[in-house]
Amino acid sequence: MSALKKQSSSTTFSGISSAQRLAVGEVAAVISFMGDQLRFANSGYAIQSFIPPQAGWEIGAVSILKGGNNVTAAKHLVDLYCQQMLRPII
Repeated sequence: MSALKKQSSSTTFSGISSAQRLAVGEVAAVISFMGDQLRFANSGYAIQSFIPPQAGWEIGAVSILKGGNNVTAAKHLVDLYCQQMLRPII
């Protein structure tokens, strides 16, 4: 990481800002989440993304906040989400 940092104009950990800087042409390349890049590509910016063959995948998650205001509704939402996710498998 130290060797890469010497070659970069900046390092940011603030989420979407890397892809945003790429979209407006402020930088030539970034390493960021694909979802961030797609947000700008789908908005008409000329972004080309590349996923190395050995790259991992992000797994989305859903959770219920302990002590939340409406736990019953949250449980129903999680049940619905899980049903939708499993439907293609069944």
